[in-house]
Parts: sequence; structure tokens; C-alpha cells
Amino acid sequence: MLRFIGTSGDKAELVFDSTAVLIDSVMLDEGDAQSLANAFGAENTEFSRLIVIHEAISSQTLVVNRLLLAERAKRPTAFVEVGRKTPRLLLHPPSSFAALLETVTSHSADSSFLSLSLPDQSSPLALIPFVGYLLDYAAVYCLDESADGRNCLGGVELVLCEGFLNNSGDR
Repeated sequence: MLRFIGTSGDKAELVFDSTAVLIDSVMLDEGDAQSLANAFGAENTEFSRLIVIHEAISSQTLVVNRLLLAERAKRPTAFVEVGRKTPRLLLHPPSSFAALLETVTSHSADSSFLSLSLPDQSSPLALIPFVGYLLDYAAVYCLDESADGRNCLGGVELVLCEGFLNNSGDR
């Protein structure tokens, strides 16, 4: 979640609860996503650490905090293949995920916008684990291209739980 907390003079304090936020209540086209990125870049404040990522095939737009993305790599992530009858833990992330992550992490710090190209333009399935990772899911679902969109989680309620251990005031 992206929140604005109070102000300090003219500046809004920006707080991210996760590495990225997915803008899914409205579908932005590439021009609108670029305008959003330009607005962030023009501020030259805390917004400068943000990058707006737009993927044209799915029209998905993410706002990513570059600093938190660097920290995200230090936390464990389980990649789970769900395109079969039973889920299977993957030993390594899919190559399409690695390619997308490399594209984002190597993107110029001077630019607040990235038009993301999928490794396979015919299938947006590569976005599933990528977006899950950016949204800080501890378990990221992956679908094999041969799964034909079917998966072992069809009709299964998704329950997301979050817990915190409070130790000496730390979260």
C-alpha cells in the first residue's frame, strides 16, 4: 500500500508498506503511465525513488520503490508451480521472472518510467510471479506455458495472512 502521511512544509511524506503497488482499479495506457512517472520525476523529492512500470499487453501498471526493491532481494521467496494437478515448489525462479527482474533493476536511476517488454510477447503469464514478487508475496505462483491457463488452485479460496513478531519494540 502506498500512503501519504502528513506533510513537512510543502512536502508530503511518502510511506510504502510493500515494494510496489499495483494500479488495478483503472487500466492506464502507456501515455497515462508515462504522465504519472513524469509527475513523480518532476517533484525531485521522495518521489524520485519511484519508478512507474507499464506493461502494454496486460495494461498493468506498477509503482515500485527502488530502495525497497533492492531490499526485497534479501528476503526469501518460494516459487510455486501451480499449473499441474498439485502444486510443486521450484528450486529456481522461472527464467522469464529473472529476465523481467533484471530489466527493472538495471533500469536507469535517472528515469522514472519503464515500458516493460515481456520475454514472450504472446503470453502475459510471466507477469504472475513478477507482480507477486513486487507485491511482497512470500509464495509466488508460477504457471507453465503448457498449462493452458489451468491450475490446481481453481476454485480454491485465497487466504492471505500476515503476522508480526514484536521484539523490544521492533516490527
